[in-house]
Amino acid sequence: MAVEPDQPEIAYGVWLRGEGWLRTPKGDPPFTDLSREVALGAASFFGRRARVVPFDDAMLELERKFLDGERGLIHALGRLFKREAQG
Repeated sequence: MAVEPDQPEIAYGVWLRGEGWLRTPKGDPPFTDLSREVALGAASFFGRRARVVPFDDAMLELERKFLDGERGLIHALGRLFKREAQG
């Protein structure tokens, strides 16, 4: 059996569409857990707007960019639906 090199443990975070990473009310660092099942349990409280993704510090730094992208898509879809409704 081959010996695998040490792999870093993967933490999982919960992304809330339109809000960003799941955090405590104090705005502490985002909730993460090494167990995907625990993260899925936390996400289940938020329904379809939550998803569990692998998380590291780079993901935290990209939070604003992710949110801006989601908002841009929502605005574009809103304009499209408005045009369709008018014409």
